Amino acid sequence: MFIPGERSSSSPLEINVLWYGLTILLPVLIFREITQIWLSRVAYFRSIENVLEAVLIVLISLLLMWGEYCDHTREKRYIASIAIVLSWSLLITCLLYTSP
Repeated sequence: MFIPGERSSSSPLEINVLWYGLTILLPVLIFREITQIWLSRVAYFRSIENVLEAVLIVLISLLLMWGEYCDHTREKRYIASIAIVLSWSLLITCLLYTSP
């Protein structure tokens, strides 16, 4: 598991800030999804948006917790590209479903 404080001399400041920011925001997203599941279990899994958000949570967790930031760079790039495409598709679905 990557702990930024252990190797601060070899890692750029931007990577530490990004890691801490995502680590703080990920539990917020997980809490929101758990609340949605708790409120409507059956309807949650029928929505493609909710399924995409659950996959996005798993991908972001993999990126944050899978070794050092310089380990497994090829695999992490693939995972990051899938996460970016999923984030973009969630943004598009939110815009399409909520527009009047």
